[in-house]
Amino acid sequence: MRPKVFAFVPLILACSTARSSQGPIVVRDTCDSQPACVPMSLDVSSASLIRALKPQDSVGFTTFELRVHGSLAGLAQADHVIRVRGYTDGIECSAFGQARAAVIGHSSAGHPILLTDHGSLELADTVLRVGCPECAKIRNRSDGQLVATHRTPGWDLAVAGTRADSLLIGPEGELLLRTGSAFIELTAAGPFRRMTGAPRSDRYRLELKQGACT
Repeated sequence: MRPKVFAFVPLILACSTARSSQGPIVVRDTCDSQPACVPMSLDVSSASLIRALKPQDSVGFTTFELRVHGSLAGLAQADHVIRVRGYTDGIECSAFGQARAAVIGHSSAGHPILLTDHGSLELADTVLRVGCPECAKIRNRSDGQLVATHRTPGWDLAVAGTRADSLLIGPEGELLLRTGSAFIELTAAGPFRRMTGAPRSDRYRLELKQGACT
């Protein structure tokens, strides 16, 4: 495919009472050695909030920059400039092309917690769209009553690096992701948890919303 050229536009930054004194923060797209971590797809609430730092590189990736609000490494909430690396020489699944973030849990308010080169970043706004919010519903088998709603790794699970049959329900109605011989509980609040054994529950059924990038 022909390399894509992104327009370089000024990054419009809203005024805030607290701004990070750090340089740009790079969002990690792989979990590496983190035991309870899940790669999830990334998008942004509006393409006007991001800018490409330079043209697409020789292997099809473009680095984007934007500002988000959140808590970095457990510090007070502030505005942070972050960088996201997206594959832009294929199907466009988002404003980043195809991009992922390594996610290690959710805040008490339900916002994702990302891995970065400066430590964990607990988001406090919805500028970044991480995974597929509310795309997993767990219901009682007996009466169909909704038990819980969860974020999945992505609308197109293949882009997030997983499959629908890797998602299942634990014995207490937890949403689990199978990774090899272990399972990761995708908690709605708090850090994700790794388990070595998690039998499938017969009390609940899982409804997934999913699709494919075209």
